[in-house]
Parts: sequence; C-alpha cells; structure tokens
Amino acid sequence: MEWIVVAAAIVCLLVPFNEGVSQRNDSFLLVTSSTVDFNITDVADSVQVAVNEVLRESLLHNFNYRVFQTQCNGSLSPSDLLNELNIKSVEAIVLGFGCTNSSLLSDSKWNDIQPMLPPIVSYASLKNWDGLRESFSVVRVVPSYSQLAQALAKLVSRFNWKQVLLITEEIAVSLKDFRTEFSSGGIAVDIQSLNGNISSNYKNLVIGDKRVIILDTKLSTAKQIICSAFHSRKHYPGCAWIVIDNFVSSRWWEDQVNVDLTCTNEQLEHVLNFSLTVGIHPPAKENSLRFAAYAHDAVTAVALALNKSVTLGDAFNISSFSDVSFEGQSGLVGFTKFDRANASLYINQMRIINDTLVPNGVGVYSYITNELNVTSSDNEIWPLGVPSDGIPVMVIVTLNNILFYVSAGLTVIGVVWTIICFLFLVIYRKAKIIRLTSPKLHYLMLIGSFIAYSSQVLYTLPITDSIILEVICSVRLALLTVFGYNICLAVATVKLWRIYYIFVNPKPNKKIPKDGHLMIVILAITAVDFTVLLIIVALENIYTSPQLQKSEFYTTQINQTTGEVKEFYLLICNRGNYFRMIQSWTFIHKIIIHSASLYFSFRTRKIKVPVLNEYKSTSASAYSTAVFIVLTAILLFPLANYPNIYVICYTLLLFTLISIFVSFTFIPKMIALCKDPKGDKIFQEEKVVDVLSPAGTENF
Repeated sequence: MEWIVVAAAIVCLLVPFNEGVSQRNDSFLLVTSSTVDFNITDVADSVQVAVNEVLRESLLHNFNYRVFQTQCNGSLSPSDLLNELNIKSVEAIVLGFGCTNSSLLSDSKWNDIQPMLPPIVSYASLKNWDGLRESFSVVRVVPSYSQLAQALAKLVSRFNWKQVLLITEEIAVSLKDFRTEFSSGGIAVDIQSLNGNISSNYKNLVIGDKRVIILDTKLSTAKQIICSAFHSRKHYPGCAWIVIDNFVSSRWWEDQVNVDLTCTNEQLEHVLNFSLTVGIHPPAKENSLRFAAYAHDAVTAVALALNKSVTLGDAFNISSFSDVSFEGQSGLVGFTKFDRANASLYINQMRIINDTLVPNGVGVYSYITNELNVTSSDNEIWPLGVPSDGIPVMVIVTLNNILFYVSAGLTVIGVVWTIICFLFLVIYRKAKIIRLTSPKLHYLMLIGSFIAYSSQVLYTLPITDSIILEVICSVRLALLTVFGYNICLAVATVKLWRIYYIFVNPKPNKKIPKDGHLMIVILAITAVDFTVLLIIVALENIYTSPQLQKSEFYTTQINQTTGEVKEFYLLICNRGNYFRMIQSWTFIHKIIIHSASLYFSFRTRKIKVPVLNEYKSTSASAYSTAVFIVLTAILLFPLANYPNIYVICYTLLLFTLISIFVSFTFIPKMIALCKDPKGDKIFQEEKVVDVLSPAGTENF
C-alpha cells in the first residue's frame, strides 16, 4: 500500500448571514483511511481538539464534523462521496492518508464530479500538484515535496559527493526533477526504480561501489532494504544513507509491517545511526502524532476561512484561504496560491543517544530562497570523517623532493662553471689563444649555457598550482629549447662550418666569415626555432592547461574507516597535440643542426694546424652531444609515464649536454694557456691534409 493523499474534507453549510454567526450550522466531513500503516485515531483526536478550540474562541458557534472512512480495496466511488456530501450540506473537503486505488486526486474516475466538489484542504499530500491545480479547488496545509530534488542535490553537493544510488518507489521523488537537478550539479546517479515490482532480493540493491544511498520507498520496503544493509555492513562510516521521511510515525522503523524481517529494531537502528533524513518534520515537532498536527491546522484554517467569508459576507471558496495566517501546531501557517507559504524541508541526522535513536537537526532547505543552510560542521555531523562516495579522491602531489635538490645542485654547479669560464675569458682576453679563437662566439655560448643551466631547475619545482605551472611550462620551453641549448649547439655548428668553408677549394683571396657574420647565423637559427614554436602555440589557441598524471611514487590509499580512496597525481605540462607537435619540431630541428655539425666535423677531420686545433674539441663536442641526443630520444619517450624518473634522467642528460659544449670549448684553452702563456707555438707551420681537394693534400 502506498501513501498518497485521499480526502479529508471540511464542509461547512453556508446560510444567509442575518444576526450573527450563531445562526449558522457549520459542519465538515473528515475523509481518511485507517490502514496498517496509519491509525485514524491520532488524527481524529487532533481534529476534535481543533474543533473545541474554534468553538471556545467563538470563531464559529455551530462548528462540527463527521468522519467518512474509506477502504483500501478500490471500493470508493464518486457516487459514494456525492451521497455522503448530500446527506448533509457541506462546504469543503480536506485530504488525508489513503490508498492509490481510491485517491480523490489521482484517479481519473473523479473527473466528472470535480465541478461539484467544494474546496479541498489537504493535510497529508506531499507530491507535486502541477497537473491538478486547474482541476480542483484545493489548498495544502502540509508542505509539499515540489523542491525535494533541488534540496537533495544541494545536500549531496554540500559534502562533495559526486555519485549516488537512488532506490525509489517514486513516493516523493520525481525522477525527472531528480535527473535534471543532479545532472546540472555534475552528480552521477544510479537509479534503482522498483516500480511496484519489488524483488525479494534486497541485498542486491545495496551491494556495489555506491556509498551514498538515497531511499524513497514505503515503510515495508524501507525496513527490508535497511535490514539488507545491516547484513551487508553498508552503514556509517563506510556508507551514508539519506532517507526521504515519508513515514507517519517518527519512529517508523519500530512500526509493524506485513513482511518477514531478519533484523531486530536494534540492528535497524545500527544502520540508521548517523543517517540523514529529509522531510517536512522539524525535530522539535517529532512525536507519534506527526500528521495529526497538520490535521489540526487544516481544521483551524477552514474555520478561519469560513469566519472570514461570513464576516465579509462573501461566498466561501478557495480564495477565502488567501489571507489566512496563524501560528498552528505545525508552525506558522499561510498560503501562496495552492501551497503552504514559508515551506521548508528539514535535514535531520539520526543519532543513538543513551541507547535511543533520535533525530538531530543539522540543516534547513528554504522554498523561498532555494538555499540549503547546514547549521552543523562536517566534523559535528561526521565525527569519523565524511563518508566516501566511492569515487577516488584526487590528491595533487609534487615530484620527489630529492629530485629538486639534485636539480638545484646541478644548476648551481653549472652556473658556477659558466661564471668561471666567463671570468677566464675576461681575465685572459688579450692572450693570443683567446683573441684568435672567436671570443665573441664564446661569450654567446656562455649566455646560452647559463640560460640552460638555470632553466633545468624549473623541471623539479614543487608546484601544485595549475596556473603557475602553465606559466613555467612555457617559460622553461623557451629558455631551454630556444635560447639555451640552441645557442650552444648553433655556436659549435657555425664554427665547424667556417673551418669547412675555408678548406673548400681554398684560394688566396677567399673571404673568411667573421664572428659578426656567424653571430647573425646563430640568431637566425634561434629565430627560426622560436617562430615555429610560436606558430604551434597559436594553432593550439595559445593556451594549453597542465594535465594530471598518476604519480609512480605513491600507491593508492584506502581509509578502512570511511572507505575513502585516495589516488595521487602530479601536475605536468600538457602532453596532447600541442606537446607532441613541439616535441617533434624540437627533435627535427636539433637533428638537422646536429647532422650539419657532424658532417662538417667528419669532412675536416684531418686538418692539423695549431691555431685551428680548437675545431678538434668542437668536433668532439658535436660527436658526443649527438650520442647523448640519440640516448635522450631512446630513454625519455618510454619513460614519459614515469614523471619522477623522466625528470631526473632529463635533468642529468641536459646537464651533461651543456657541460660537454662548455667544457670541450674552454678546458683545452685553459690547458693551452698553461703550456704556452705567450702563444709562441700557435703559428708553427704543420702539414695539412685537405680532404676536399682532388690532390688530397696541400700546405697551409
């Protein structure tokens, strides 16, 4: 049997008002059902109290009522109700609890007599009346569930839950509203709609990865599902229950139902402990009567509306309730069109206190503001922690701190070595070995090495902010790829090209490229690289956010108490199309330049002139860095899914590549300066093999 709204009607005989209210014989008809789940005695007692108050306060002098009790067997017909109404003239109908097959508001068989029915006042209907407002003259004393879906969505979002399970017989929840509200809030919902075809295997409903369960069923179904949850150990702190409180009794789990349960009341309470309930009943109003308070206020509302119509000399109809307002047993009562004004939904949490399960108010959802106000903190509501919704919590971590210290140490070493080489150039700038070996190009190389050494620490900074990392991703790309390593490689390449150019068909009047010309070539190589990268960035809409990647240094953690699952992620530079395009261009660009430097080195390998001996160390750096570039490509691509290992390998390879360029350039000069401080041996004549001339040899 489902809870729905049947009729409870208050009908007052409207007679001409001559000398006062005392000449009227006002009566109303109370229509309800007495079922297993609902005892009419509580309502009847409360109604009688309200009638006595009306008479005592002289609102109506001849206020009385009769009870028309329906049966839950579908036997109630329109003619039955009309006959009852005609026995004694009445003015209104008030709806209470009953059965689906005899519902005055949901069965089409009542359509023909709708124009003949007096105004209806409901004290028990919670559902949405959108389809009935034009058919019936009806108002509602009890707050509706018209905004239940919104309230539930806000409640679930309040605790950052992203997925829920709804088990429903569609007692209160509108599935359409539920899907709409939860979808707009980014909450995944698994709906198990029983639709009257209830399986006896309730255990399957509560088994799975869903840890936040919303329950919207009738009493007997609710008790069976809660019992299954006990046997499945689905309760706090590993699970959160949200129960839609449709029940008549405040201690509904103790009510008798015609089903076989394998749980005691204490076991049901064990599951319900720390559960949340959403309903129209504030904790202060919790008692065994519950809806009896609304029945009391329905009687009072009708009496005040009748009094108003008599006083003003107006006909009694649904508009007579428009200005009715009073403080009733259920709180402040007033009406906006068909519904109760100032309606709210109350969020209660069930707690076992002194061995008794009692509700504790933790929040209120207002229909006026559409806002949920949670009055308790998360720690107060969930002392053992907020239950997990089953979705792993994403924790952003940084690279291992050791990597940062290693990278910072290499940066310091590299920068210090660069400064030493710079001071060497400045101090011995007048020495022949310095003046005759392109010092301007060496200054440019030191600038590139300084930038490259400094930028490598940017790969290991402990960053968890995506905006900051986004900036650093772009900055370190430009510093390292374009202005750092490129400059060092370009300097070595153009120096080898000059040697190659000199020995191509050497002529006495052949012009030798000066350092200034070579610097223009270096800047051109850098500009081409930088321009292509800018185009790629522009194609990617200039903006590519960092992405998350699972950290290989942390294992997934599961909180055995709350069931919370933590997975650890690193923020890394985006590796989508943007990353692949840049990576591809970077390697293509470097391969072209390296290939040129290797070619020049190979073709000039037999030249032997002391003043040109520097090209040997430059060639050695070209060969060595080519090997490391190949090693970088082989190692780093497979390691892309292991950020910590990738970064340390990348940092070490970068440090090695730059150090090769700088060391192979300056260490031979330092040694030569120690052996020949004055440079007397630089111009000693030696045999030169010209590998480019047809004769094979020439003297230089």
